[in-house]
Amino acid sequence: MENEILIKIATNLATASHRGQVRKYTGEPYIHHPLRVAASVDAVFPGNPRAIIIAILHDVVEDTDTSIEDIEELFGAIIAEDVAALTKISHPGMNRAAVLAAYGEQLGKASVEVQVVKACDIVDNIESIAEHDPKFGVVYAFEKLEEIKVLTKLPPLVYDYVKAHIIVSIVDSQRNLVQNALGKKEGTL
Repeated sequence: MENEILIKIATNLATASHRGQVRKYTGEPYIHHPLRVAASVDAVFPGNPRAIIIAILHDVVEDTDTSIEDIEELFGAIIAEDVAALTKISHPGMNRAAVLAAYGEQLGKASVEVQVVKACDIVDNIESIAEHDPKFGVVYAFEKLEEIKVLTKLPPLVYDYVKAHIIVSIVDSQRNLVQNALGKKEGTL
């Protein structure tokens, strides 16, 4: 019962923190994304409350005013450390490559639960990016191919699934770029 309550608290916090935010490419309420990630994580780790909670909270510190201290106060140090591991930290003067390198280092040291959340996050993000911004979709997908190399604690089937999903998104992005260049003519590819 306590785990169900903590999951409900995490859901309420994430919903309140993301209120008013929408997904860049789809326009859907942002909270749908962490809830989908949590559902995917639950498929990998059925009934693992730690993994589900960090999936629900994985973007609240990076994308809202919620702090790691808020997470620690509500859920304890372990959940706070896990959410922190999923939070990209950037400093003035850091370019995208430097931010991603630091983030990769964080992820490589993280728990298996964190790495599974990241894998599910990638899968949920990549499809809409490939469809709606194919030029960036190619860049993003190649970045993710590099990023998953540090996810060494992933179950092998999860790793293979995510890698295949990324590769398919590269193909989709390239196809969408060609279709856009051709004026989106139906049946051209």
